[in-house]
Amino acid sequence: SVDRKDAVKLKEGSYFIEDLKGLEVTDDDKGSLGTIKDVYKSGPKHIVMIQRAGKQDLLVPFAKEIFYDVRPEEGVVKCTLPVGLYEMYE
Repeated sequence: SVDRKDAVKLKEGSYFIEDLKGLEVTDDDKGSLGTIKDVYKSGPKHIVMIQRAGKQDLLVPFAKEIFYDVRPEEGVVKCTLPVGLYEMYE
């Protein structure tokens, strides 16, 4: 573990996983999806686990094309889910 003041400087558009946990995720069409529970590395991409109340967690690739507006300081993430992904979990 490293104190935040000693952590590496991230390039724009990069985030520490711990800063993403707990952020509210909103989809353009579906509205509020839930909160980020965790982020996992899977091959070249990271996978975001979105915890939903009373439903199965959503697993979504962390790509700029999907998560287009990430604002940890405001506690929110805006996204556009790929067609059919949401329906796979319903």
